[in-house]
Amino acid sequence: MRRSDFLSAVIVGAGLFASPPGAAADLAAALGPRPTIPAPLARVEQRLSVREARKRMPALFNDVDTGNELTFPEYPGAKLSVSVRSSTARGTRVGDYLIVLPKARALSVLTKAWGKPAACQRDDGKSALLWWNAGDRVRASLEAGDPSSNAVSVELGRYTPLVELLGDGATFSFEAGRPVLGRGLYQVLDEHPEWKSPFSDSSQLSLPPTEWDEGECQVELLVADDGKTIRSFEVPLGYGDAASREAIRAAIERRFGKPKREGDKMVFSTAKRQLVLTEDARNRLWYLAVSPRP
Repeated sequence: MRRSDFLSAVIVGAGLFASPPGAAADLAAALGPRPTIPAPLARVEQRLSVREARKRMPALFNDVDTGNELTFPEYPGAKLSVSVRSSTARGTRVGDYLIVLPKARALSVLTKAWGKPAACQRDDGKSALLWWNAGDRVRASLEAGDPSSNAVSVELGRYTPLVELLGDGATFSFEAGRPVLGRGLYQVLDEHPEWKSPFSDSSQLSLPPTEWDEGECQVELLVADDGKTIRSFEVPLGYGDAASREAIRAAIERRFGKPKREGDKMVFSTAKRQLVLTEDARNRLWYLAVSPRP
């Protein structure tokens, strides 16, 4: 979808919520100059179990553990809610924060508050508009939503800037200075319960997305023949357009130096590691595979 098509889809529709004159300006002021977690929902953190979240904020959830849309005076003309993620390993968890707005003025309100967004293609062929708050590591995403609805939801959630994920020493940031290569799979998973994949039989770490990822950054931990020792890991990095595709490649090159070209692969080497960058252009993904240096 082209940016112009997306903007038309967002603008179409009548106002859903009754609001006094000036409410759009009031809401833009309430949103602040950059995306932030809505203060009324701050006690309910992302990845918190719905069971615990319900104790903290009972009105936010209905009987089937999905988020209710609530109104707050500090967000005039909007409703707040959360998405919910199911998990076979960790139970139902809080997903993204949602600000529900009338389509008729959603884009104008958000642009007034946060400035011009960046357009990003998604896997379903649709487009999203993105804003970032690098200081607080919060990203906002707006999609056209259900064409039959007069409302649209802005999703807000934590993200990890790519340069931070890549680290600045011998390891990636999620390794916390302790290289995962050569260590036991379950030892590593148990050290990071907040990042365990929602699927009980998975060997993935579900990290916050980077700037352009559509969903969480699913780092795959690959084991040796013994079924226990991590021999390599793979980091998928999503991009939304040609500019973000190039930005990701350039960031990896700044971090690890000039690569050696081997066909469609770019091979980087550090003192102890080999990193191989490949591309899945159809799904707009870079894959960075990390293993011990031969």
